[in-house]
Amino acid sequence: MLDESQRLRSAYKLEGEVDLAVVAGAEAALYAVAMDTPGEEVELDCADLTFIDASGVTMLLHVAARSGKFVHLVHLAPNCRRVFEILGLCAWFGIDEVDPRAGVQRLSRPA
Repeated sequence: MLDESQRLRSAYKLEGEVDLAVVAGAEAALYAVAMDTPGEEVELDCADLTFIDASGVTMLLHVAARSGKFVHLVHLAPNCRRVFEILGLCAWFGIDEVDPRAGVQRLSRPA
């Protein structure tokens, strides 16, 4: 779920499938990463994320709320980005309307 070798970097990888089967353990690990990351933002590279469901999105919302950090998702595959679009959460997670690798600036977090 979370690439532990990247704990000292400013961006972390979220990979595989994030669903009900993994969120319980993943939330604690991701919260620890958020608290260990200096600054107000935690960037999650989702290039290797293949699936996320509502429980995964809820987990990310919990981590953001508990840590007080902006959880920024980058490099989402279209199928994963669609989940955030349907839920109206693209701006909340700084997800660009188009592929972020295309050089488009991210959206601002809502107030």
